[in-house]
Amino acid sequence: MMLSLAGRNGIDLPFRTVEEARRAYDFSQLHDFLDIYYKGMSVLIGEQDFYDLTLAYLKRARADNVTHAEIFFDPQGHTERDAKEPCGDLKIAVVGVPGVYDPKTGAVLMAPNIVGIDQFDLAAAVHKRLGIEIFVENDVNLAALGEHWLGNRREHDNFVYISVGTGIGAGVVVGGKLLRGTTGAAGEIGFLPFGADPFEAESHKFGALERVTATSAIVGSYLELSGRKSDVPGVFDAAGAGDAAAQETLDRVARQIARAAAAIAAVVDPSLIVVGGSIGARTELLERIVRFASQCYPGKITIERSKLGAHAALAGGVSIALSHLHVSIFAEGQKGAEILIPPPAIEDFKAGAS
Repeated sequence: MMLSLAGRNGIDLPFRTVEEARRAYDFSQLHDFLDIYYKGMSVLIGEQDFYDLTLAYLKRARADNVTHAEIFFDPQGHTERDAKEPCGDLKIAVVGVPGVYDPKTGAVLMAPNIVGIDQFDLAAAVHKRLGIEIFVENDVNLAALGEHWLGNRREHDNFVYISVGTGIGAGVVVGGKLLRGTTGAAGEIGFLPFGADPFEAESHKFGALERVTATSAIVGSYLELSGRKSDVPGVFDAAGAGDAAAQETLDRVARQIARAAAAIAAVVDPSLIVVGGSIGARTELLERIVRFASQCYPGKITIERSKLGAHAALAGGVSIALSHLHVSIFAEGQKGAEILIPPPAIEDFKAGAS
């Protein structure tokens, strides 16, 4: 099972029923509030229950003025559902989080879009609710593992995955191993000290680079240049239609991402950088990144689009779960034991995950 968290506190609910919620939001890509994906090797609850449960969480959060994280993981359980979901034969859940997981406290740090998730032990809370073994990992690290495992990138032992969407982050593979660093914050490139002023308070919270590369940067830059409000897809559409302000907006963002790619290349020297995420995977942006990267770094930087798209993190979660299961079964849980799991065909995996 893959449980992915992403969200923003304080969302206003413009709907009163599940049907209105379904029309208002794409429940497969919840970018504005707590995001629950019951996907992978098993499906825990049905589609209608999923809508009902999500709506209940949001209503409770608005009524009590608390965070979505607090509502979902409240051990007392404030919804009509039982505290523990029926998991059947499910043995492992891999939780992807948009922040740095602290294994000592169980808190998720550097995740400003989910207020309150740094205040409790996430793995313990999920375990209490599901009653199965829990692994927590940064979502971009999972995407890097998924791309490396399922995307036929295994010949690249030094490999970096950059995700651009609501935020920006990187998963770094060195010598065939995921690089986590001392505190697990390796790859938090949103905090690279360029782009916006790194000494401003907002940069300390969200990251100087993230402020000029992610969703809010695109929306804000286009408004500044054109005087018109638009969402991110609208900016891309306008750029494709020849809108000079939209094209300059994408140029601005691509330049900053190219600077990040050059910085990564100078430190890690990867054989491949893969760009993904809801924004990074757009061809219009990727072509600009490749062009600008060649202008700001003297060496060769091979930059490619993600092969897995929105399934990258899911694939990474599955690879972790399968590897753990195989080690526990065939290596009798020996510490340090590793078993290479052959990946399925990409299209077969996507079809099974849809």
